[in-house]
Amino acid sequence: MHECKELEIDHIDTALKTYEVFFADYARRYRAMINTFNEGLEEIRGQSLMQIQENDLEKERKEIPDDGFSILDDMDNVDGRLFKVCIIATMYSETELGLKDLLGHLYDYNMTSLNIDELKNKYRETNIDLEKLKGFADFECLRSLNNCINHNAGTADRYIHCSCLSKIFYMGETVNLSEDQIVKMAESISRFMLDAVHAVTESLL
Repeated sequence: MHECKELEIDHIDTALKTYEVFFADYARRYRAMINTFNEGLEEIRGQSLMQIQENDLEKERKEIPDDGFSILDDMDNVDGRLFKVCIIATMYSETELGLKDLLGHLYDYNMTSLNIDELKNKYRETNIDLEKLKGFADFECLRSLNNCINHNAGTADRYIHCSCLSKIFYMGETVNLSEDQIVKMAESISRFMLDAVHAVTESLL
């Protein structure tokens, strides 16, 4: 029985340390994702242009018609927007999953079915107020943007203020973040989740 308890403590300690390491590198992780996407897209674009040029040489054209470039530009822009939308959704999913998993270590049961309000109430029962943690307002901003993507075709359904981005989304505005804004959001979520990890760790002491 004593050995089982020690194994459980070791498991929890490992989980908390893993979340700490993961979210400490959060902004760097997202910058790497963005760089990898851009480099891959640029490589594919170069290959596409070479194939178009080869086709034009076969047709004895001296240069690529403008519509060849504009079609690629349009498709690259679509890919870029979709990638950023996926990044916002991924960032929120990771954060929500992390909050639920951390809470599960305090209660020792699965929290995946809880909505965000139920989650906040459960944390309060352990004397942890999520709303007082660093970056909570930015977590709420991320949640609002994610909801717009999932439930309102990617447009703001209300006034959304994102303080970490110095950005306001007005009702009907398309949810679109620059690469630098995505990294800034990741930095703020990193602070929020590290604060949550530390709060849970203190509760377990």
